[in-house]
Amino acid sequence: MLHHKKGASGRLERRLLPSKVAGADIVEGVLAQTTAYRRRNLSVDDVIDALAAAVAGSHPGELVSVPENAPLDAHGLPIQMVYWPRSSPAGGRQHA
Repeated sequence: MLHHKKGASGRLERRLLPSKVAGADIVEGVLAQTTAYRRRNLSVDDVIDALAAAVAGSHPGELVSVPENAPLDAHGLPIQMVYWPRSSPAGGRQHA
C-alpha cells in the first residue's frame, strides 16, 4: 500500500482492491452498514481491513504463507503472515 490507512488516499486505495475482486456494490454495501455504529465502536478502516482479508481468504489456493512451516502458538495456531499476492492496477506492485 502506498498510503496510510487512516487517510483519505489510504481508505480509497484499500477500497479499490477488494472492489475489483468482490465488486464495488458489495464493498460499498458493507461500508454503508458502518453508519449504524458509533465511530468509536467500529472504525471504517478496520472494516476495510476485514473486507480485504475476506477477499483474500476467498482464494485459498493462491495464498502465500511466510514462513511456510510456521511454529505454533500456545493455542496451536501458526505464527505466520498469510497474504494473497495480486498485481496492483497501477504499476504492477505486489500487495498483501
